[in-house]
Amino acid sequence: MSERKYDQGYYMMANQCVYHHTGELDQFSKYDIVIVFSEDAENYIGNWVTGFGFVGVRFPKDTTRPLTDEEADYYSGRATRINSQPPQRIGTREELLEKPVGQGVTK
Repeated sequence: MSERKYDQGYYMMANQCVYHHTGELDQFSKYDIVIVFSEDAENYIGNWVTGFGFVGVRFPKDTTRPLTDEEADYYSGRATRINSQPPQRIGTREELLEKPVGQGVTK
């Protein structure tokens, strides 16, 4: 499968990553919020919403899941800040629970 890109990013929870262009990143022990912009056969590809600002990270599909209702309620309307960037609003509960809208399969 080629990489499939989405019209806009959508939120998921991940607790492992397998690759980043700067090298291997350690797996983390608890689920953390990520935003996904594309996927391939085995991985979702996106960014952590919090932390050091790594982008283009590959999150395995078998360890990445949609947000629960409780997680969506927790993150709804919150702001996050990565490094020295300005704070960004995460999204409303409805935005956090949206499913992806694909642009089709691209390479």
